[in-house]
Amino acid sequence: SAVAVLTVLPAAGTLIVNGAQTYQTIDGFGVNANSGSWINNEVQPVLDALIDQAGMTLFLAEFVGNDNWEAANANPGASLTNWTYFNSVYSGPNFQQLWGMMAYLNQRGITYGLMPKFTGYTALWMGGRSLTPGYENDYAKMLASALIYARQTQNLQFTVVPPLNEPDITGFDTGVQLSGASQYVTVVDDLGLQ
Repeated sequence: SAVAVLTVLPAAGTLIVNGAQTYQTIDGFGVNANSGSWINNEVQPVLDALIDQAGMTLFLAEFVGNDNWEAANANPGASLTNWTYFNSVYSGPNFQQLWGMMAYLNQRGITYGLMPKFTGYTALWMGGRSLTPGYENDYAKMLASALIYARQTQNLQFTVVPPLNEPDITGFDTGVQLSGASQYVTVVDDLGLQ
């Protein structure tokens, strides 16, 4: 048997780069640091090398686990009130890994470029894999509680928060799926109001 291969080369083109014309500014290149690796500070030398040798200034501090830490609706109503529940959750070992890694990055001077990130499915009562319409405020309150705890209780410094991780990708556990742009805007608006 024989196989024929046809290769088509694209037509030659001209690329002109005008450094005086800017459309988007890149702050830098960074690291997606998984908080599950923060065990007995073993990853400190790696973070040090990324900062000191590679010049990294942007760190996405990813929480290990799903966004399902509010197993039941611990905070009904429009605003955050059940701090007894949330304080017990955020003082647990998984969150302590995240807070510890973020605190170390703060000590190393990473504040502006530090971004806490929460991935995976949400609590089953909110929909699990996909956020059930009508639960946008509950999801936003859950995320806000983690961010408020990080800032006020752990005294962590960060300026950027990616509120949702890949909400349009189906079939993977990278983030809770949303029904579309309108639901995304509702979650982000509700998060900003907390």
